[in-house]
Formats: sequence, C-alpha cells, structure tokens
Amino acid sequence: MAQSIEVRLLALADELLIGIIEHVASKSDLCNLALVCSRLQALAEPALYQSILVRKGTEALRLFDAILRRPVRASFIRSLQIRYLYGHKEGIKIMNQGLRKMSKLEALAIEAPCCNDTHAVVEDFESKGEIDYAEYFTFASAMTLESQPRARVPLQTCKPYFTICAILFHL
Repeated sequence: MAQSIEVRLLALADELLIGIIEHVASKSDLCNLALVCSRLQALAEPALYQSILVRKGTEALRLFDAILRRPVRASFIRSLQIRYLYGHKEGIKIMNQGLRKMSKLEALAIEAPCCNDTHAVVEDFESKGEIDYAEYFTFASAMTLESQPRARVPLQTCKPYFTICAILFHL
C-alpha cells in the first residue's frame, strides 16, 4: 500500500508538491522526503536549505561539503545563523569560503563565539571570532553582474548579486 501512495504522490504536479512541502515543518521530514527520489529532492531541498543554523564546526563542514557536492544548494540559503561555542569552533572557518557561495542570502547572524559561552570568562579568551565578516562584506560589495554587458541589460532588470537585508553580530 505504501508504494501506491508514493506513486499517487509523484503523479501530482510540481506546484502541488511544492505546496505540500511548504507545510512540512520538520527538517528531518524534509531530509527524508529529499531522499525518496531525484524529483522530490529537487523540490524539497529549497525548503530544507532555506534557513540554516550552524552551532558547531562539524556542522559547518557538513554544510560546505553538501554545497560542494551540489552547488545549487548554496542559492537556496536565505537565512544563515552562525552561533558556535568556543569548544566547537574547529572547522567553523570553512564558513569564510561558504559565505561566498550563498548568493541569495538575505539574513546573516554571527555570534562568534556565542555570547552565552562559559569560555568567555577565561583570561586567555580571544575576542576575535573565526568568521572574517569584514572580508565577506568587501567581497559581497564588489560583486557585479557577471555575464551581459550593461548596454544590453535594461537598468530595471539589473539586480544586485547579493541581497542581504538583515545582519546581526555578537562579537
């Protein structure tokens, strides 16, 4: 019976499947849906990668690896929160490269290290975080349209490469 339900689900138009996927709240359920077949993967991954929270360097490494394996995933990310604890910073620097790939990022929050981290009371604590946000903003500010010359592109169709609307730092 499960197979007949799956077949009927896949018989639906993409627009209906996207509507269903938009109501799936659990990241785990979205991940499982993406594993069913390549069609559902293509429809579920935009919702799965829309909002990302990175709490550990290992999570940053897994995210970067997922983007390298399928680069379009970076364009799905609209909101990124990087809130790591000092004890879990190993690997977090990969986000310096990862941020450059997220061309449709709208909201970025960086707590480096997390303001609630107990390590902050230790004397040898370094206040500098692992994310080079100044270099990222220099990079994002320098981005321009890559392909067509401006003479052929009407001004109203030009869109900025990066669309960040909100930034939050706790450093």
